Amino acid sequence: MKKLNVEDIVEDIYKSLDAGAYLSAFALALTIPDTLAQITYPELKGGGHVRERYVRWINEYYICRSEPSEEHDSECTRVMNGVIDNLNGDFFFELRNSFLHSDSNDVTKHMADLDFELSFNEGCSTSVFGYANCYWKHHVLSVPDFCKTVCAIAEHLLDMWKDDIEKQNELKKFGIKLVCFNVT
Repeated sequence: MKKLNVEDIVEDIYKSLDAGAYLSAFALALTIPDTLAQITYPELKGGGHVRERYVRWINEYYICRSEPSEEHDSECTRVMNGVIDNLNGDFFFELRNSFLHSDSNDVTKHMADLDFELSFNEGCSTSVFGYANCYWKHHVLSVPDFCKTVCAIAEHLLDMWKDDIEKQNELKKFGIKLVCFNVT
């Protein structure tokens, strides 16, 4: 019997991306924060903290924030910044739940007025069009970019934790037990 660990899952995500199996890669990538957040935030152990752990991990490790620019202070820019601010841990937790439990990317509970799509191409984009409180908001999330970023963060954390006995012991608790039968 073999036990698959986080490194194996990261490797499988890369293999899935290379094979063009983007939905498989995305599903696995959405689970990485669940596992690593349990190790990152040991004070949030237990099932009652799943959302809190996931949201916190995404906000601290995945979300990159840029400072607002004063030279672009139009109403449309403020609306755009509001959309970007809402692409946070709560957004990704809802996306995780929709995708893994309902085979959907419906995130309307978090952002009812957002037209949200996934892309199998590189590069994410956010667009806002309109005027006078009537805006069309659209975001495209690149599945390959999301997967590669989550994998890079996981690899970085695993490397940081390689000499931390407590973290290594916690990592050993996670994994997928696998048995291979020879069929003749």
